[in-house]
Amino acid sequence: MLYIFKKIWYLIFLLLLSTYAFFAKTTDWVIYPFLFRYFRFAWYVVIMGGVANLAGRFIPRKFNFESGLFAPHKWEKNGKIYQEKLKIKSWKDSMMDMSKASEKAQSKDVGQDLSSKHLYTLLQETCVAEVVHIALIILGLSLLFFIEWPYNLFWEAAYLVFNSLDIIIQRYNRPRLVSIYKRALRMEGKGK
Repeated sequence: MLYIFKKIWYLIFLLLLSTYAFFAKTTDWVIYPFLFRYFRFAWYVVIMGGVANLAGRFIPRKFNFESGLFAPHKWEKNGKIYQEKLKIKSWKDSMMDMSKASEKAQSKDVGQDLSSKHLYTLLQETCVAEVVHIALIILGLSLLFFIEWPYNLFWEAAYLVFNSLDIIIQRYNRPRLVSIYKRALRMEGKGK
């Protein structure tokens, strides 16, 4: 929980302030219109994030990370496009990582454990994270109906951008993890 607070303390502060403004009906505040809309958006994100986190724990870890949805596209250049165009290395560590926020979550750090079993688990977790964020984007379309026009477009765009950035991180990391995984399999005598 402390990890979450350190990462997004300013958003939590806004959530508390907006919750107070909403229930106290402090409509004379200049920023009340913003806080009212933020209140609805922030609680939506908290609830959806909690549901997604729980759902992610029950998703079977049986993805084929080298084909279909999870395979790198040619244009991604095995994840290199994200560094070239988006400079992902400079910002990816500042994004929220639920594996660091929850003791029950699988750590995504390779660390010293370069066994094929550990790397396989990490690869499965990148697929789960991608599926969860894709589902959040699709479900997030309901924000268009939850917050009034035209403010819903701003909040929807913010929700889309942040979930897309999390997907990009998975797509950036996966090809490198696959390469390390295959090397580990060869060293363990299990691969080609």
